[in-house]
Amino acid sequence: MKVDETLGIVTIAAHSCANTNGTIGRIAMFTQSFRILTAAMLIVVPLFVHAKCQTSRIVAVGDAHPQGVQITEPDIAGRFNIWNGPNVRVNGEAVHLNPDLQDGHFIDWSSGPIHERPTAVALFTVSFFCFFNGGDSHDHQIYIVDYLFSPEVHGGYIFLPGRGDARYPFNAKSIVHGVEGSWFRSTKAWEDTIRPILERSVDAP
Repeated sequence: MKVDETLGIVTIAAHSCANTNGTIGRIAMFTQSFRILTAAMLIVVPLFVHAKCQTSRIVAVGDAHPQGVQITEPDIAGRFNIWNGPNVRVNGEAVHLNPDLQDGHFIDWSSGPIHERPTAVALFTVSFFCFFNGGDSHDHQIYIVDYLFSPEVHGGYIFLPGRGDARYPFNAKSIVHGVEGSWFRSTKAWEDTIRPILERSVDAP
């Protein structure tokens, strides 16, 4: 069994089982297959549950707030999720550029990537958390991005850690867009909702 953590795919390699007694050989092969499939299910199930979870908390860590600004209100944190963007399809169609299906987006995918780091003042490392299931006693960190903005300047930017960044393998366990390593403009919804909270934290004594 081979686990590709980058894509969240479990690959099961078939092996021939030779035995002079055909019945025993078939039983042995069945037993081996059952064990492999059981192990695969133990790996795949958390990924499926993981992919359906709703954002429970957003934590933004900046120079002035090393402990992080905690955003826990369901009507704020719950508005945004990581389950959108390139490589996400609905009914077989890519929908991240569809203007009618932008709920939950914090990245403005339609503007495309910005290949050079934007110049801005305030930088936050933003983590998304969720509960994997209703029985969890605590939520889990599932994704990390950087958020950059300058006070008094319209618009902000979000960076998706790419290969070579220590955060990339962690994010890849949740979702891979294929455009990691680039900056993107943040959405109006993010700027109207999350940015004011972080701006107040920057201005606070």
